[in-house]
Amino acid sequence: MHEQSILDGILSRLELGGCAVAAISLVCSEEVLRIRLQKDIDAGIRKPDVVERSTARLSLYEGLHTIRLDTGSMDARAVAEQIAGLDDSLFDRPEALCRFCEQTSDTL
Repeated sequence: MHEQSILDGILSRLELGGCAVAAISLVCSEEVLRIRLQKDIDAGIRKPDVVERSTARLSLYEGLHTIRLDTGSMDARAVAEQIAGLDDSLFDRPEALCRFCEQTSDTL
């Protein structure tokens, strides 16, 4: 999800009463992205055109209202541990929240 409108559209269709939602974008450098995608291409999981489409979208993640987690030097387990280790202090940062319990952003 590289556009805020996509994220907002999905969240608008969910019943989120009584909870907080923090969106996390898993990002990496262009070099790491190319390496990872090439592994998938070599394995037949993806088509070669994915590289150019994906690298073209990298800069779009800067405009999202998400927590950006650089996964460039992490494996899946380390990423999961980083996410699990996020504490409640992120809810004190309105820019990190997508939506909070039926409150508007000006009340956060």
